Amino acid sequence: MVTTSVVNMTPTPQEPLAQPYLSSENSQISMVEEEVLELYKHYISDIDATLSAKMLRYRSNESDESHYDLKK
Repeated sequence: MVTTSVVNMTPTPQEPLAQPYLSSENSQISMVEEEVLELYKHYISDIDATLSAKMLRYRSNESDESHYDLKK
C-alpha cells in the first residue's frame, strides 16, 4: 500500500524583525557602518586608479605597436 503526504507550499508569513539593539548601540553600529563605507570608498577608488593607469599603459603600448607596424 502506498501512502502520500500533502506538503503545504504556501509561504509562511514572516514575523516582523525585532529591534535587537538599544538606541545607543544602534548609533555605535551606525558609526561602524560609516567607517566601513569610507574604507570601501577608498579601496574602490584605489582599484579604479590602478585600472585606469593600466588601461592608459595598455593603450599607449597598443598605439606604439600599431605605429611600428605601419613603418614596416
